Amino acid sequence: MDPTIMRPRFASEARPVSTEIWVREFEDDDAEEVRELFVRGICHGNNSTREIAMASMLTEPITVVSYPTFGLGLGMMIRPGPMRWIGGVLSAASALWVYYWRNCISQSIRSYCQHALEKDMADIKSHYAVGKRPEENEGGGTSGFWVAETMGEDGRKKIVGTVALDSSTQTDKSWTELRRMSVAEAYRGKGVAGLLMNALIAHARENGAKKVRLWTTTFQAKARAMYHRYGFVEVGTQAFEPYVRNGRIHELHLVP
Repeated sequence: MDPTIMRPRFASEARPVSTEIWVREFEDDDAEEVRELFVRGICHGNNSTREIAMASMLTEPITVVSYPTFGLGLGMMIRPGPMRWIGGVLSAASALWVYYWRNCISQSIRSYCQHALEKDMADIKSHYAVGKRPEENEGGGTSGFWVAETMGEDGRKKIVGTVALDSSTQTDKSWTELRRMSVAEAYRGKGVAGLLMNALIAHARENGAKKVRLWTTTFQAKARAMYHRYGFVEVGTQAFEPYVRNGRIHELHLVP
């Protein structure tokens, strides 16, 4: 059988999306590869969430306020007189302030990644009720986990993207949450995220979800723009840590 043609158990679980990349439902054998992709995308890879956040911290208000103080300190240091040491202290304190907040966000993202690996990513099939309809889901609601797959140059299949729906995070089980959107760096900008979004939205509609929610942060401008293209609307903010100002809450209404 052509590897791009599969027979899905549900219409949205596995669909041929192209001759090169296709979306299918998560399988147990995918777990290690999926977790590796998640860790690279969040913590360690080039253009990972952590790397983008660290760069964004240089323009966040909480660090920008230190730049004038740093400049003032340098100006005092180059002038002769007893104020030079004060200038040195001001410059050093400003640099340490920026370093402190960049380190805070780095550690926060690492902790988030580790927490995910120990919780929902530890048993993906069970947590995301893979292959189960809402009435079969022990916690109720519409959940699921999908991977985008392609054929590598070595002739082996490889996972290049993931996305999930998680109803366990919602009190109202007619709502569900989009989680674990990740695309391998080499495949970004090639439409992989769109293919995953189409599969996820179709599954949510077919299984009666009324609303899909998601959260982003201040430094995820590209992600927010992508979600808006798929109909998500920003409906509010949620306080996270001071270095990300506010998290953004987005919703997609699937029924009137």
